[in-house]
Amino acid sequence: MSEVTAAADPPPVELDASAKANPGAVRDERYFYHDGDCMFQVEGVQFKLHRFILCKDKDSMFSDMFNLPRPQDHHVAAGEGEPEIIPIPDETARDFRALCWVHYAMPGELTAQAIRTPDFGKLLSVLRMAHKFDMREFEKWAWEMMKLRPTLLDKYLEGCSEAALARALEIAVKSANQELAEAVEKIWLLGIQGSRPGVRSTYALATAEHLGRRRFETCIYLELRRQLRSVPHLVSPARGFAHFGLDPEQLQKLLVGHAMLSNMLQSPSTAPIPKAATCRGHNFCSGKWVEIYKFNENEPLKSISSIRTAGQATGNPCIVGHLNNVLPKVEDIESAFLGPGMLASQLALDARRSPRVLHPATI
Repeated sequence: MSEVTAAADPPPVELDASAKANPGAVRDERYFYHDGDCMFQVEGVQFKLHRFILCKDKDSMFSDMFNLPRPQDHHVAAGEGEPEIIPIPDETARDFRALCWVHYAMPGELTAQAIRTPDFGKLLSVLRMAHKFDMREFEKWAWEMMKLRPTLLDKYLEGCSEAALARALEIAVKSANQELAEAVEKIWLLGIQGSRPGVRSTYALATAEHLGRRRFETCIYLELRRQLRSVPHLVSPARGFAHFGLDPEQLQKLLVGHAMLSNMLQSPSTAPIPKAATCRGHNFCSGKWVEIYKFNENEPLKSISSIRTAGQATGNPCIVGHLNNVLPKVEDIESAFLGPGMLASQLALDARRSPRVLHPATI
């Protein structure tokens, strides 16, 4: 499937007056309004906009920005008659342009996102920027448009490059959008399982670790474990485990996790079931356990969840006690591969504060 790429941005136009004060700066071809009363500079591109448009959401950072005095050193000198330039560091002109679009778009442009194939790349930028600048209504709208037809979102994600998937997952994590995060992870994991050639487990693992997505990281290791166990002649003495393409630390996590999980899974099938004090027919408990314990090595997380649900549904005190004693929890499997984890809330907070995901070329 061909990679989905964003539409080309319009070429910027050379500035006139403000260029004297900002050599090399260019003005955006579309979002530089001569009657604008505020000016921003992003990646050397200048946007001249209207305060009243940006302050539609009274709780946004723009409303706070224009209502509070700003130190002089936060501004950049502009040309004669121009408002002072407010620099927006650590941002891309592409994302800022998407934020301008959602503020200035005509009704038909916005409606088209619901009735035609949405521009998911642009909506992701809107989602990210709206979250960053506390524009909750715009953030909510962007996500509503994206999830309106889940099959189209999946199709878009299937065509994304690894870097685009990492960007989408980062946006989901930093905006605390669990639905989007799970949608990205589902498609990425399918690629690792073989639906798309060339999807690198090492890059997905690095991204998952960077963003604190332990469950996703664990699912990747479990898929690699499945390949290790079930694909014949995958390992050769000459190449070792090089076919996985993992870095040394990732390979160690895979092998240690594989050994620990194999050990964990021996006990539930072989350990005797202790008799609970309230049990009145213990002779039947072992047979009931055999009936419940249907474990699929290729889907350990799903199997554990199903076994636990079935065991608790029996109401049998021996079965329920045995479940709690010998059946590993999801967190135990995560720890087998990744080690003891931080609290999920702390991981999410760290991911939102952390810098951008590494470019795939650096992995």
